[in-house]
Amino acid sequence: EVFHRVRTRSWLGRALMSNAVSVPLDSLIFNTIAFLGLFPTVDLLAIIFGEIVVKFTVGALYAYAVARRIAPGRVVI
Repeated sequence: EVFHRVRTRSWLGRALMSNAVSVPLDSLIFNTIAFLGLFPTVDLLAIIFGEIVVKFTVGALYAYAVARRIAPGRVVI
């Protein structure tokens, strides 16, 4: 849904915008369901934050690599 709302942007921009919404939501929902009650709240928040940082970084690097293959020399956000 988010990806289609920003379709006027470059492919890289669309991927980053989509991840900016989906990664935090996915991490929050999954980790809360999986670990609530097993870890103290502070630890659970650290797990969620760490997962968001790692997933977004990996997603951004992958999107950049794909964008370079799609349009070499013209990677624009």
